[in-house]
Amino acid sequence: MLSWNSIISGYVSNGLLIDSALEVLNSMKLAGFEPDLITWNTIMDAYSQMGLYEEAIKFFYQIAHPNIISWTTLILAYSRSGKHAKALSIFRDMISGGVISPDLDILSSVLSSCRHLEALRYGQELHGFGIKAWSMAELYESIGAVLVTLYAVCKRIQDAAYVFKMMDKHSVVTWNAMILGFAHLRMGESAISYFCDMQLRGVKYDEVTISTILPACGLNLENKFMPT
Repeated sequence: MLSWNSIISGYVSNGLLIDSALEVLNSMKLAGFEPDLITWNTIMDAYSQMGLYEEAIKFFYQIAHPNIISWTTLILAYSRSGKHAKALSIFRDMISGGVISPDLDILSSVLSSCRHLEALRYGQELHGFGIKAWSMAELYESIGAVLVTLYAVCKRIQDAAYVFKMMDKHSVVTWNAMILGFAHLRMGESAISYFCDMQLRGVKYDEVTISTILPACGLNLENKFMPT
């Protein structure tokens, strides 16, 4: 099995050779060797990396006893293909059935789906689960960015600010999420304050930052000159 898996892994490491990997898979079956968990996970991951999420999902359901890697790839495939409700449903089934204990990769994928669905309550439950399961440093390093974005999108700016404060490092994504969160709440001055702080810390802004901060500047002017 090791040699078969090595050949398949070699092919799928180059996305252009996925068809060759499938030919090897068929040859393996014809030779009387059944694909094992490593085989299925390798092919699932290859399809997912190529953006062929439906194909990755099909292969999952051929696995007799999926492991954490299989579940992570499946949930990620549903999430990245825009089927966020399905991603949450699969995760709930996995947890309620005691199938496997989630890791931070799965948690990040599910929280991303919560963000798209604005499923605040479920996201809060997952946040609470994470606090019990991992150290603060490990938790916020892995899922801090998606939590900030989730809370900001759901207009829970204080929660977003708390997570932001707990993070050791901030990417432009987390800065943008905070700025956007303040802008959505018409708190232009706070949005501008975060933008200035971002600049002082040497984080380069991107197009999303600009598209967010400009309306915030307008809000700030509007608030200053609005009759009382």
